[in-house]
Amino acid sequence: TSPPCLPVLSLPQPPGTACVTSAAASSMGEYYDSVQSGHSDTDDWPSSFLCPITLEVMKDPYILRQTGHTFERTDLEQHLLRHRRCPLSNIELSDTTIVPNHALRQ
Repeated sequence: TSPPCLPVLSLPQPPGTACVTSAAASSMGEYYDSVQSGHSDTDDWPSSFLCPITLEVMKDPYILRQTGHTFERTDLEQHLLRHRRCPLSNIELSDTTIVPNHALRQ
């Protein structure tokens, strides 16, 4: 059987929404603790924890709303000052809104 599903946030989850297992939640907690302590060995973390621009562990992950891709906030802001394209998919952006990625911050 699969491990129990835990909500990503401590809010009620509507049916069919994203959730994480207790093992994944534990990994996210370990990730957050190691980033806060200054640990930067990127080989220890899944690629989803690395900024696609710098390939460094993200400390302040933000989602580019139009594409859904996550980047380190400061790196994404710098990129968007110079380019109107997604740094990962290279699609032209009509919306450059960024929002915090709370799932990676848990």
